[in-house]
Amino acid sequence: MNELGQRLRHLRRVAGLTIDQVASQIGVTKGYLSKIETGLSDPSVAVLGRLAEAFGVPMSTMFENGSGYELSVVRAHERLALNRPGTKRGYVFESLVYRKANRQFEAFVLTYPARKDPSTYRHPGEELLYVLEGELLFRYAGVDYILKPGDCVSFDARVEHQGEAHGDKPAKALVVVIPGPTAGHRSRRAKSEHIAQSPVDLNIPDNS
Repeated sequence: MNELGQRLRHLRRVAGLTIDQVASQIGVTKGYLSKIETGLSDPSVAVLGRLAEAFGVPMSTMFENGSGYELSVVRAHERLALNRPGTKRGYVFESLVYRKANRQFEAFVLTYPARKDPSTYRHPGEELLYVLEGELLFRYAGVDYILKPGDCVSFDARVEHQGEAHGDKPAKALVVVIPGPTAGHRSRRAKSEHIAQSPVDLNIPDNS
């Protein structure tokens, strides 16, 4: 299935329509529409226009990489680093969702340096941390936990917490943050535009 086919299938499902319903509405056969979604056939501009109308979206949505709708694809080499490796503490946050508009969460790959100088966080919302590489010393409400690859912790982020690499090697984790009410008061558009420029929204210490 190619990217256009995947996007069209996603848009159809978001609209709550079956292939039969869409095919009947735009005047094509179910088999032809199925081939479009699986990448076996390329739709004409006229068909794309009718599909956009059926889904209730602009035709330009068909060609976006998720930046204006629900789907966001960020390849491994396209992650957006939110602070530099040369900061005083050496943390590296790589955003996985910066292309998705109107998101209600943030997700990163976070690299913890081997040096022992952890930052402490406390902010509204919830957080999930899944260890990918190395070992992590995670401190929550004054209690220490040693986390290894595959270990996962989720918690109320209003409680003071911090993490650092355990041992003499860096550690890496997937971090998902669901902001609390305070962060949600700002417009989503403003947050989306700001996220790529400043670490403030994510409670990342700006030590550059």
